[in-house]
Amino acid sequence: MMKILMTLLILTAVLSTELAGQEKDMNDKQSSSVVIKLPHMASINDVLIDQTEILNIHWLEYLHFRSLEVSEDAYQQLLPDSNNFWFRDPVHRYQPIVYVSYHQALDYCKWRSKVISERYGIQVTYRLPTASEWEGIAKAVAERDEKKVIKNLKKQQKIISKGGDSYFLSSRSLDHPENKVIDLFSNASEMVAKEGIAKGMNHKNLNSDGDLLKTVRYTKPNAYLGFRCVAEITIDELVQYFWLLKDQKKVSISLDSLNSTDIPSEIGLLEKVEELNISLTTEKSRWTVLPPLSWYRNRELKPPFRKLPASIGNLKELKSITANHLDIHHLPDSFYLKHLNKLQYVDLSFNKLDLNKAVPILLQVPNLKVLKVIGNKYDAAIMERYRKQYPNVELVYQISE
Repeated sequence: MMKILMTLLILTAVLSTELAGQEKDMNDKQSSSVVIKLPHMASINDVLIDQTEILNIHWLEYLHFRSLEVSEDAYQQLLPDSNNFWFRDPVHRYQPIVYVSYHQALDYCKWRSKVISERYGIQVTYRLPTASEWEGIAKAVAERDEKKVIKNLKKQQKIISKGGDSYFLSSRSLDHPENKVIDLFSNASEMVAKEGIAKGMNHKNLNSDGDLLKTVRYTKPNAYLGFRCVAEITIDELVQYFWLLKDQKKVSISLDSLNSTDIPSEIGLLEKVEELNISLTTEKSRWTVLPPLSWYRNRELKPPFRKLPASIGNLKELKSITANHLDIHHLPDSFYLKHLNKLQYVDLSFNKLDLNKAVPILLQVPNLKVLKVIGNKYDAAIMERYRKQYPNVELVYQISE
């Protein structure tokens, strides 16, 4: 279980971002552009494509997280064809996933889009490449290093010939030089956007003197049919705004200045922030009439609700976060909070949290020292139990009236 959970890092390694141009604020119309590089993807012909085919380890990760979302019957539909009996074997973990259908590949793309978009706070859409996209990338790769491509194909042929008629797929690591695409012309043929069509040779029909852009037709999953994804990233004003703040150690944002009703998931782009303050408005002084603190203890939690986005888990330098009076009701899964190793101070006072559920999630922050959650719904007996269980954390859930 732990190995599978750790593989989430395969898809959510640190993002690399670049900005051309300058911009002062959300209303500044100066030209600027953000170029975001996704982990383990290459940019060829302005198309982001996976450096390797989708591997068994990726599929195991996908199965694990989808099993938490769907019924047992639905989960069974996500498994490869029963002919693929080896995909769980650690020995084959870094070989391409095969014996999966076109529709299974589409579901993987949909799931991956959701996970990465939530993780980074930007809209990333994964899909199968079109046949023309695949061919354009293949031509670019072949033209860039034709001799090496042919050499590698001959090397693969020699390895396969030594095995006789035995089935063989190559294993690949996850780390490759930037913009290098692996096994585009061998290993497994790759499904494209049109159902029934795959591109590229595979280890069954491999020929170093053959057609590098070979079209393969299929009617069902088979032993040499796999896929890789391309990605599209939507860049909007919020992404550009937070990019400009990415090197700041102290950041204060208000939802009204961002013209946002929700806490923006784009805060995940604040790579170097150490102190983060989130407020509803930029007004420095205003009178707010609050009920007695005793009212909060057993109050009924009603909308409107906001959530603290999962992209908060990307802020590896974060030491302190304050987010008060924001109607926060939902927290990210503890998986994301466990990565905040430098976070010591959390103040989520006067929100709409049920502390009986929220506090155990927040206490998963590894080095937390102060947790202020005044003005939320709580059970005093349960809170005291958490105080005893976590003596190194100063848990403040009420103050004397």
